[in-house]
Order: sequence, then structure tokens, then C-alpha cells
Amino acid sequence: LYGSLPGGVLIRNHQDDIVDANQMACEIMGIGDIKRQTSFVPIWQAIHEDGSPFPGDTHPSTITLRTGQSIHGVVMGLFTGNVTRTRWIIINSEPLLDEISNEIEAAIVNFVDITELKRAEAALRESQTLLSGLYDHMPSGSIIYEVKNDGSQGSDYIIKSLNKVALEIESVTLEQVVGKSLFDMISRIDEYGLIPVMQRAWQTGEPELFTVKIYNDNKDENYYENIIFKLPTGEVV
Repeated sequence: LYGSLPGGVLIRNHQDDIVDANQMACEIMGIGDIKRQTSFVPIWQAIHEDGSPFPGDTHPSTITLRTGQSIHGVVMGLFTGNVTRTRWIIINSEPLLDEISNEIEAAIVNFVDITELKRAEAALRESQTLLSGLYDHMPSGSIIYEVKNDGSQGSDYIIKSLNKVALEIESVTLEQVVGKSLFDMISRIDEYGLIPVMQRAWQTGEPELFTVKIYNDNKDENYYENIIFKLPTGEVV
């Protein structure tokens, strides 16, 4: 069982020696034989998620040996000098007590490789940053709506986001409009013929073009041309 566990498992004593480890622990940590190694293994440097050093005296197993505490869910990077080759693990540490004295004899450490998950998260953040930049700097105004009910009225379209150009066009701030409906923005919106087009795009998933139309909400008049499409998550843009 010990040898076939999907994660790494090792046992550390008070002398800072790793007295036993399964094969997966050796593979994850990139060491042929991890036994008798310490928390200060020279081939890699432990780091926190922000890239700062993760000193050996603050490792989960060290804290467990010192205090008897169980430590769960600590993320550690094994940095070899190349950021792209950093191995990321999530660690749990439990005390192993002497059967007679009930004193802490060792720390049992188990950990799982989450490197691919971390890379996926980084790629997602990069993608979100790119899309956010494009969204905010596109030359057209854009509004994202969550659709309630059957989408047949302006009050069914709840504002989730506006890009910078849309805010400038409407002379509003995000705080003023997010959570409000299209009807709240333009009280006569149901009269202009736009809502059936938005509803159709929402129901079919096919993009729609609503040609230039004058909108008058008793405050000012604007000519808008609307391109409407549905996001995979269900919102209408």
C-alpha cells in the first residue's frame, strides 16, 4: 500500500533525516534515493507560490516535529533555477507518536504533484488578462448581460459588465449600472425592436445585427448599431 500510493510519502525524524520514502516521492522530488536526505536538499530550493524562499525551518514536517501539529494543504515549489521546470506540490504533514511515551517520534509527510494544475492556472490567468485587455481597448462599446426569465423584455437583461468605451458612451460608472437591467438604463427600450433580436440571439446562439436606430430615453438621443451574440456561458453581449 505504501509503495503503490498515487502521491509521495516520506517519514522524517528529529535529526532532519528522511528515514523512508516511497518511489513516488523520489520521482516527484527528482531524487534517485531520497533516504537520508534533509529538508535542505541541495538540488532544489523550496519556494512559496509568490516565488519567495521557503526556509527549511518553516516546512510543514519541521513544524509538525517541533509542535506536534497536523499541517494540511501547504503549496510548495521545488525550484531548480529554471522557472519553467519548477515542480509544485501540495503537502500534508502528520505526527507519528511513540507507542509507549506518546512523544513525537517522526513526521509522516504526504504530497501530490500539482505542477500541471499550476501551469493550467497560469495559462488561464494569462488568457483572462489578454481577453480583458482586448475587451477594454476595443473601439466599440460592449455590454454583457445575464438573461432572466424568457428574455422577452428589457427588464430580463441584467448588466454584468461594460467595457471602457461603453462607459464613456453612456457616461456612467460600473458601480452605477452593474446589476441593473437594460430597462433601467433605457426606459423605452421595449419600443425600439431590439429586444426580440436579443432574445433570438440568446435562444438560437446565432449572432444578430440590429441596424442603426435612434434611441431616446428622455435624457438624450443616440444612434446605435447593435451586434448581438451569445457567450458559451449563456450571457448575451
